[in-house]
Amino acid sequence: MAQDFREDFSNGLPANAWRGTDTAWIVEDGKLQSHWEQAKSSFYLGTAEVHAADSWQWWMKLGFNPSSQNYVDVFLVADTLNLLSPVVSGYFVRAGNTADEVSLYHVVKGQAPVKVIDGLDGLLNHASNIVQVRVSRHGGHWYLQCGTGAVATWDTVRTAVDSSGGAQGYFGFAVKQSTASFFDKHYFDDVVTGAWPDTTQTPPGTPPDTTQTPPVTPPDTTTPSPPDTTQTPPVTPPDTTTPSPPDTTQTPPVTPPPAHVSGREPLLYDVVIHEILTDPSPPAGLPPYRFIELKNRSGDTIQLQGCVLADAIRRCVVPAYALPPDSLLIICDKDADSSYRRLGATLSVPAFPAFKTADTIVLRNAHDALLHVIAYGKETYHNDAYAKGGHSLEMIDVSTPCSMAENWTASTAAMGGTPGHGNAADGHISPVVPDLLQAFPADSLHLLLSFAATLDSATANGLEHYHFQGGRLKVVKATVRTPLCNEVVLTLQTPLQQDSLYVLTTTGITDCNGLESGVKNEAAIALTAVPDSLDVVFNEVMYDPAPGMPQFIELYNRSNHAVDLSHVFLIMLDKEGNERPGLRLVAKPLLLMGGAYAIVSNDPQALCRQAICGMDGPRLTVHLPALSNEGAAMRLRYDTAGLDAFAYSPEMQFELLTGAKGISLERIDPDKPTQNAGNWHSAAADAGYSTPGRKNSQAMPVPGQASGWSVTPATFSPDLDGMDDLAVIHYVMPLPGFVGNITLFDANGHAVRELVRNSLLGTEGKFTWDGLGDNRRTLPAGIYIIYVMVFDRGGTVKYWKQPLVLAMKLQ
Repeated sequence: MAQDFREDFSNGLPANAWRGTDTAWIVEDGKLQSHWEQAKSSFYLGTAEVHAADSWQWWMKLGFNPSSQNYVDVFLVADTLNLLSPVVSGYFVRAGNTADEVSLYHVVKGQAPVKVIDGLDGLLNHASNIVQVRVSRHGGHWYLQCGTGAVATWDTVRTAVDSSGGAQGYFGFAVKQSTASFFDKHYFDDVVTGAWPDTTQTPPGTPPDTTQTPPVTPPDTTTPSPPDTTQTPPVTPPDTTTPSPPDTTQTPPVTPPPAHVSGREPLLYDVVIHEILTDPSPPAGLPPYRFIELKNRSGDTIQLQGCVLADAIRRCVVPAYALPPDSLLIICDKDADSSYRRLGATLSVPAFPAFKTADTIVLRNAHDALLHVIAYGKETYHNDAYAKGGHSLEMIDVSTPCSMAENWTASTAAMGGTPGHGNAADGHISPVVPDLLQAFPADSLHLLLSFAATLDSATANGLEHYHFQGGRLKVVKATVRTPLCNEVVLTLQTPLQQDSLYVLTTTGITDCNGLESGVKNEAAIALTAVPDSLDVVFNEVMYDPAPGMPQFIELYNRSNHAVDLSHVFLIMLDKEGNERPGLRLVAKPLLLMGGAYAIVSNDPQALCRQAICGMDGPRLTVHLPALSNEGAAMRLRYDTAGLDAFAYSPEMQFELLTGAKGISLERIDPDKPTQNAGNWHSAAADAGYSTPGRKNSQAMPVPGQASGWSVTPATFSPDLDGMDDLAVIHYVMPLPGFVGNITLFDANGHAVRELVRNSLLGTEGKFTWDGLGDNRRTLPAGIYIIYVMVFDRGGTVKYWKQPLVLAMKLQ
């Protein structure tokens, strides 16, 4: 019997499970990553124990275009743990080589490897490659299938006959690399090996053509038994953009419950995932075991027999259980049964999922129809301490089950959760409308659209809902990605062109609550390019925010190319100048268009409640370390290539300020050196002392723009009729660093309103006057004088005055 082996690296790199060139590997973001910075070298990592298997699958990313000197050999069965041994024997899949292919090889005692299955030439002929691989064997027949791209595109199943190899061995990865440009660019995840799967159940490839390859008769003359379908079939590794549940089309259908069993079969949202404990350690009071709590929202008794709970790696089948209306059921592992039975109705199952730090959990009925799904990560807890373990995630509003992460939060119960009882988080939320968050080019013919809510598939699949500005492109296919249904893959009739900008508009797309976005339904699209040094730069830093405002860093794309932010890392340096571990800005592909800004903050939502944020650029949730008020150094990288470096200090703040708390540092000119202290300035007062996601208040004025002051309209009437209620005083300064005072005088020369007092000005801005005096009462109609005095730290003083008419309606 083949042995099941699964590894998702969620617990790091277990020393008792893997051996090899130990220092050549790290685990980053739950993925195994190469970390061997030696040119013209090879290194490996293999399972510590021999495994018997007839099927293998894994996910990998090669952040480069492979060659004859840069490739990966994934050994399925090797007779020695040393995968680089000159006398190793076994089977391996080579990803790369001169043909940029994924092919199966057989090697015997150091002889030249023999190609068993020839993969598709050019499959990996890209600057970066995401690959999912499935291999299986049965009766001397081998099967190979590859899925590539952020939106997985599967080729056909390729077959061959070779029965000369052994039945067991070591599994592992062997890497050959040439130069520094290939360092740290090999990623692996979601390894699953086990029993032979029935290839007729393997989508989406074409089943092998058995008319061309005669089946090999097994040694046993009796009719071969079918595969043991009680074992868990291999699971498709998740898409790197969003962890996905297993493709249940591979799984033989579960027999539905007999008609005489009480309760009807559940339909969509009849039964929902109500509470989950993904990490029981360190315990806060709950039993030290994972659990899922289900709730019956319907008015009927529901029969759960045959329902399936699954994450990206493992699935479990629920036995017969009649769940009454408005009731709860705890589902857990066999070992946890007695512990949770004391807290409420409990059902234990074998193969209960071992959840990852970030995961997607899916509930389906016995006929594979979706019932409910939740995708979560550390940010879903809204509490960094609780996200470390011991606290469950609870649904807030059971009346909006199709709401996404906004409907979940960490339990505030004293014991860390409420299994078997009403949720501590029980409350009401306003459903999020399906705003179009972004459109990302997976390749020149496919766009991946991301929405803020779960979509109604019936409308989102319609081609009539997608339009390109000027009719430049045409959509020929729209596919909603399940199970989350918040992403749509568009197939284009003609390919996108490099360095061209496209604008997509969506109309008539509704979410599962019937809501439609009438505001944010437009996205700019461009093919991405690898940025050069200083294409993306530091543009603003808030290191000492006011109470209630998170710190933030703003980036600016000063190039004309779109950049994929999932390749960008922020690296902080300690006081000794040593680099701390890099912070990936975002796990999923995300566009930063040329000329656009990106906000990087622990909590962009809270930041934009306190500050006026730009509307168009990305807002990235990144767990930044505390930015020191004494100054700190940071670097920006695209993969391993440097983009920008900046060391800020409080001395860069405007010297006439009495304090810098709540005032950000802004870059004046993106084309001048980053580390030039004179290229940074304190943000202007009239901009709110920060400009996250929008043009800096201290940015250099547009060349040729005249400096000075003006007021519009020349006559205003503050009667709140919506017409000219405010006098707007505009200014353009030649340089940053001016401080302004604005006083309003009446026709007799009496000061009636001190509008601005020693306010730090930007290079461009405005102030408004509402017609009120210093006593906050409306002044009488008449002529008033605006008197402006500005000065800089060098002693330069300038004056400006302008008459203004305050008018009132006749009674």
